[in-house]
Amino acid sequence: MNYNDGPTAAALIDIKRERLRQLEKWGKQSRTFADFHTQGPAEMQNLNMMRTLYDIETTSADGPRWDTILGEELLEARTAGTIEELRTELVQSAAVIVAMIEQIDRQEYINPDFVDYK
Repeated sequence: MNYNDGPTAAALIDIKRERLRQLEKWGKQSRTFADFHTQGPAEMQNLNMMRTLYDIETTSADGPRWDTILGEELLEARTAGTIEELRTELVQSAAVIVAMIEQIDRQEYINPDFVDYK
């Protein structure tokens, strides 16, 4: 599959453009990551609740919603046990976001109540 053009490339170009804008505005940023060895019960409870919601939505005709999928990925990142696991979960989160952007670019709005504020 060629990713040099098409919806994935368009989304990644926009993401790169935004990242460059952020760098110009704030410069290089270094922030603290979660302390992997002190994740409390609240984080695990949130992750378990999100996984339950994901499982419930998976059984529906439309499958899970994008926000549920992304929330589950971000909570998995939040509860990662190592820096390698964190990176994997962040890549998975980014891929979900790209898929969401691709759907918007295809103008496939499944929710009929979606309001375009443009």
